[in-house]
Amino acid sequence: MAPRTALSRRWCAALLLVLATTAACRREPSAPARAGASPTPNPYPTTWRFHTEEEWLVAQTVEAIGGIALFASGRGAPAPLVVSVTRAPLSDPLAPRRFTVALSPGAFDVSTLDLPIDDHIWSPKAYAAVARRLVGPGRPVPAAAHNPTIDLPAALLDLRVETLERENHRISQALEKSPLNPRLNEEAALLLGAFALRET
Repeated sequence: MAPRTALSRRWCAALLLVLATTAACRREPSAPARAGASPTPNPYPTTWRFHTEEEWLVAQTVEAIGGIALFASGRGAPAPLVVSVTRAPLSDPLAPRRFTVALSPGAFDVSTLDLPIDDHIWSPKAYAAVARRLVGPGRPVPAAAHNPTIDLPAALLDLRVETLERENHRISQALEKSPLNPRLNEEAALLLGAFALRET
């Protein structure tokens, strides 16, 4: 009787789905707008600071870079760090995109950034100039000093939670002392990749 009960439940669920779809399809279409009538209210929020997803992605990336730069200098990041992002109009969809990023006043010695992107939106090359600009002159990036006894790629072949947590603790403590160390930032990115691999 158990298999037949399960089958009946599946049929009931399928029937409910069909009825719901039919009811949605038979819903009467909305009446056409009359001349002079008020436009239909926009169901989406109009308070979002960005016009496109690309602008939002640029803002998130620049905020992450700026946040690290401010943390390294012992300052907190204002909210929002990126006030706005504007993409220049495109005459050719294959042409490089150019963004203007407005930063929170007083956060850095520059209030706007010009960001040309001729590759994909996540291209590290595109944000290298932003990182150099926000880190500022006279603050060289530390040498890639690291513990030679730690072979992170080999350690991450073991994707147990204990291993990931141990490496996360080690890298986090090191980054607090040297947040601009390129080797440590690479290790942090590798650790996040390993965690994502474990979750797939």
